[in-house]
Amino acid sequence: MLCALCRQHVSRFGAWKSASGKMYCSEFCAEAETIEPETVTAPTPLPQREQR
Repeated sequence: MLCALCRQHVSRFGAWKSASGKMYCSEFCAEAETIEPETVTAPTPLPQREQR
């Protein structure tokens, strides 16, 4: 059996099963399935102030 993420050989006794039923070689690979990249947006610009 191979890890669904890194494709390393996985023992059926040492495998991690995710909520979706996929098998992984470690807790780190299993958690990587659920991690989604964060969307970073630029801050809203402040209104221009009048110069005196």
